[in-house]
Amino acid sequence: MKKLLILIIFITGCSQYKIETDLSSSKEDVLSNESFLRYSSDRIEKAMVQNKELSAIAHCHNGSIEKGQEILKTELDKRKNQADYWNQVGTCFYLNHQFVKAEYFYQLSLQTASKNKTAYAPAHNNLGVIYLRQRHFESAYTEFNKALKINKRFQTPRYNLAHLYLQFGQNEKGLNEFKYLSRTAAQDPGILAGIAISYTLLNDLKKALSYFSKIPRKFLSRPDVATHYAMALYQSKNYEQAFLILKNRQPTQIRSIRRTGNILLKLIEKELESQKLAKR
Repeated sequence: MKKLLILIIFITGCSQYKIETDLSSSKEDVLSNESFLRYSSDRIEKAMVQNKELSAIAHCHNGSIEKGQEILKTELDKRKNQADYWNQVGTCFYLNHQFVKAEYFYQLSLQTASKNKTAYAPAHNNLGVIYLRQRHFESAYTEFNKALKINKRFQTPRYNLAHLYLQFGQNEKGLNEFKYLSRTAAQDPGILAGIAISYTLLNDLKKALSYFSKIPRKFLSRPDVATHYAMALYQSKNYEQAFLILKNRQPTQIRSIRRTGNILLKLIEKELESQKLAKR
């Protein structure tokens, strides 16, 4: 499993339904063995000490992209025939927001694997994320499924598919994927949020509120989580708590979440005002 660590990326900003945060413990990170993207800086530094082979990609994830790329350049002659090498090169470009170059090297990773007569799931997953950024949703869906077909134990493509299902209103499918992932890390805040949001969208408010209550307080200000949590509370007529959750949410550039939150806030304020008038 260590060889697969840090080779996979997952949806960041392409989906409305994702918690993005640094997790300080592998116990709360369902993707712990596959990606550095939710590692805190301390976890990344410890991983570098424990496994020097991860040094280059770890530096890229920790913000030292030039240093990571320099290390990869020194490894070129030794690793140029390895699919995972080109995948790591692609991920460093991805983390530097150079998505065209990232896509090129993910494709090169797959070509290298093909020459070696093998299949390489991480590059398929990462291409899926690139396609999501380009809004090529069907291609993204295909790549995530290719990754899972190669290795059903990969958590990251399943995590990406779960968010993609919710993004397109296939809430039952999204819920099933999140529940599957919860077997590995039941306390992962992203998984808890995914399940809670799925139940909210399925209008099962009791279960939704139960799962929202399990999410650590520091993660509840995420705009997607806060908006759906407030929605469940509003539908349950708990207007005061819904108001507090929305007022404390972080700003977001995702127009649909921002707009939904603002509309919901006005509805909540209207209900609270009606309650005040009724008490007079």
